[in-house]
Amino acid sequence: MARLTAVLMSCAAHPTRPDSKPKPMHAAEPTKQCPSQQMCQISRHRQQRTKQEAAGNHSAHADSDDGAEPDELIPDPEVCREFSISSMTLWRWDHDIELDFPPPIVIRRRKFRIRRQLEEFRRRMLRNAIAQRAGVSSSTDR
Repeated sequence: MARLTAVLMSCAAHPTRPDSKPKPMHAAEPTKQCPSQQMCQISRHRQQRTKQEAAGNHSAHADSDDGAEPDELIPDPEVCREFSISSMTLWRWDHDIELDFPPPIVIRRRKFRIRRQLEEFRRRMLRNAIAQRAGVSSSTDR
C-alpha cells in the first residue's frame, strides 16, 4: 500500500509532459462548436429570419390598396359553432369536392380556416340559396 501511495505521489509531482496544461473540454477542436452553442445560433438565425419575413410581409400589406387586415385563422370548433354544424358535417364538407369548402390549414395537428375564405363561402351559399328559392317560387306561381 505504501508503495502504491509513493508511485501516485511521484506521478502527481512529476507529470509526463511538464509543458502540457489541462485543456477545456471543447478547446481540442476550435472549429467545432458545442451542440448547445449550435442550437443557440440556429435559434437566433430563425428569429432573425422570422423578423425579416414579418417585416417584409408587413410592408407588403401596408402597400396594398385594399387596406385589408391580415388573414385571421379560425379553429375548426369555432367554424362548427359559426355554421351551426357538427364536426362530422365539417368532415363531410371537407371531402365534398362539389361544395368547394375552404381547405384547412393544419398547424400541429389542429385545423384552422381562413376567415376571408369562410366569408366568401357563406356569401356564395347565400346567393345560391336565394337563386334556388327564386327559381322554385317562380315555377310554383304558374
